[in-house]
Order: sequence, then C-alpha cells, then structure tokens
Amino acid sequence: MPRRASRRRRGARLLLRDLRHRLNGALHVQRIALTSEQVEEHDLPPQPGKTTDARSAAFALRHGRLVQVELNALRPEVLRGLYEEALAQVWDTSTYEQVLARQAEEREAL
Repeated sequence: MPRRASRRRRGARLLLRDLRHRLNGALHVQRIALTSEQVEEHDLPPQPGKTTDARSAAFALRHGRLVQVELNALRPEVLRGLYEEALAQVWDTSTYEQVLARQAEEREAL
C-alpha cells in the first residue's frame, strides 16, 4: 500500500509541474481542506500516524504529534461549503458567461 500512495503523490507532483509549465507558471494551488484549524473546529477524530512513513518525523516536528485525520470525516455538506466558499473567492461570473456565449456561437457555426 505505501508504494501505491507514493506513486499517487509522485503523479500529483508531475501533474502540477506539467500544469505550471503549460500555463507558464500561472497556477496557484490552495489548500481548501483539511487544515488543522478545520480538524479542531469540526472536532474530527484523529487516528495514530504511520510511523513507517518516511515523512513521519518531519510531520511530528511540524505539528507537534503524529496523527492523521481522514477527509471523509467531514460531513459532505461541510466539505461542499468549504469548496464553494473557496471557489467564490476566485470565480469570475462575467468571464464564465463570455465563455458560455462563445461556446454557443461556435456550436451554431458548426
């Protein structure tokens, strides 16, 4: 199982690197969930951290203890609200409407 997780992390890093390259660096990744503040606010149950993970010592130093919390411990409506709030901060309705109009024009042209 650790190999699979390691491959997923590597895949995520490669994806981000590729997106940054394609967008000439114009990519900002923002953590929306799960932050330590959200863990405390929603009283999410901690599980013992995996001491076999190579990153465990650094995690324990940074956070003061070795724990993990599952994202799905948040109620779906809370998670949806976090994403909606984060999206609302960057969403440009006028640009979205322009894209929809352009798509409609292109469909008409076909």
